[in-house]
Amino acid sequence: MEELQTLSLVKKDRETGTLSIHRLIQTHFQEFLGETGREEAHRRASKLVFFAFPERAPHLHEHWDRCSVYVPHILALGDAFEQERQRNSNFSACREFCEVATTCERYVRHAQRRSLELAATHTNSGCSVLTMGLCRYLLEQHAFHELKRLCDINERAILSLKGEEKLWDMLSSIPSYLGQLYLRSGYHRKGLACLQRSLEIRLQDIDGDQMEVSWSEHNLGEAYVTMMELEKAQQWFERAAATWKRWADMASPSDPPRRPFSPFQKMSLATCLLYMGRLDEARSTLQSPRQEYMDNVAEQWTNAA
Repeated sequence: MEELQTLSLVKKDRETGTLSIHRLIQTHFQEFLGETGREEAHRRASKLVFFAFPERAPHLHEHWDRCSVYVPHILALGDAFEQERQRNSNFSACREFCEVATTCERYVRHAQRRSLELAATHTNSGCSVLTMGLCRYLLEQHAFHELKRLCDINERAILSLKGEEKLWDMLSSIPSYLGQLYLRSGYHRKGLACLQRSLEIRLQDIDGDQMEVSWSEHNLGEAYVTMMELEKAQQWFERAAATWKRWADMASPSDPPRRPFSPFQKMSLATCLLYMGRLDEARSTLQSPRQEYMDNVAEQWTNAA
């Protein structure tokens, strides 16, 4: 290792201990691997990052420092996928890459949702999994350019998967993140169209998770609030609540207890009613989520406030 560092072929960051390899060495090694070797290397690297990246953490902001370490690696894997697809149209990503990219997309979305909560003082295996995780992270960090690029790459990566099933969640998540990106950038109609497409994809999955369907409907309600079309927003919030209730009622005796409503969705409905000037209804709607958050104030202190 010392000899490699002396020749400037490898550099080591003294603070983080991370290693970086000279780009010329990377290029020559990629050529040495050949097409089959590069595809296998992409799969192995994707799986390494997939298992290292926080998966569906309920409070992802607590893992931002850890996420930020792996973001460059996920983006590099995305660039590598694009390069290989240009060389070989049969190059296929693995499910882990798509999943981690999606999680990163969710990270970005969660950060935006959390920033809204603060402003108001008021939740598989495979290579594709990696990309989804990164998208979530990017949404939370408001890294919109990187998020848009990653969503485009991830969609192509998902379509390249061979022999994989149960892809509805990832396929639906991409337009969901893009929709929220456009809404927060002021492109309301474009964002609304993406969120509608996300819901349509989820509804195609007959055995899909009704809780996720509820969140897709809720996102449409938030979109209409952003556009100040409050009556439409109320209708979507109520539809999301009904879907959530059906999901809760579907629980079997062996399942963990399911709440009959989402406190966050209730708060969104109350905000909508407040904007409509229906103060008494808004106050009444806030009672149940208020109690929920006060009972878990240590974890939900922003919402409780």
